Amino acid sequence: MMTGYLAAEFNRATQSYVVRESNAHAWVEAQGEPGWWSTYDATPPSELAVLHAPPQGLLARAGQFLDTLNYAWVNSIVSFDGGSRADLLSLDSPRAEKLTEKADEWLGALRKASLYEVAVLAVKIFAGIVAALVLVYLASVLVRRWRAWLLTRPGRIPRRIADADARARVAANPIYQDMLTTLAREGLRKPDWQPPHAWGETIGEERGEIGSLVAELSALYYVIRFGGQTLDGEQQSRAREILASLRGEGSRTV
Repeated sequence: MMTGYLAAEFNRATQSYVVRESNAHAWVEAQGEPGWWSTYDATPPSELAVLHAPPQGLLARAGQFLDTLNYAWVNSIVSFDGGSRADLLSLDSPRAEKLTEKADEWLGALRKASLYEVAVLAVKIFAGIVAALVLVYLASVLVRRWRAWLLTRPGRIPRRIADADARARVAANPIYQDMLTTLAREGLRKPDWQPPHAWGETIGEERGEIGSLVAELSALYYVIRFGGQTLDGEQQSRAREILASLRGEGSRTV
């Protein structure tokens, strides 16, 4: 079993790939003969491409802008080492001359300016930097909260389900969304990176009965989502019983 990340989102501004937690992936590599390894990936290629497709829309562009700022901060400030300084100083002669001329012009203007004018300029520069930092911070907070709301809103159906039939089955029988909504009201929110069944096992370590119910209902959800089937009457009845039990367990434990 191999685990890693799929790099699928390219930032043209930084000329680098952005790898997020949601790009985590697992696959199997088996050795058929000594030195010969084969890769086996259970995820259908079409669905894998959709799951790891870069986000689109206005919020995605805002997120990419913030990623660019973070990249610039890390590379220009945090990791500004000797190598970075050497690269910065290794300018060709024409560029170095132009930079020197510009610097001389600025210094000359500052020498001729009064102390008041210099102070006003410094205040404007400082105010501009502070305003830019505040705007970037507010934008990052809004983007994160908006994404969190999209992921946790009641009745949410994952948009990145490649199989249209699977999406229809999930919409027709929203037991999984009902379970998430019920548990969220009790303060139990599933991490985005954790599969439903594994989440049930995690809950079971502290709240055994609830964890078992979550794992069982997740198995029924897998039948709908990945098994290409609909629940029969007995399974549907059991799903309703589990949801009722979860609501009862939550009201008793909170």
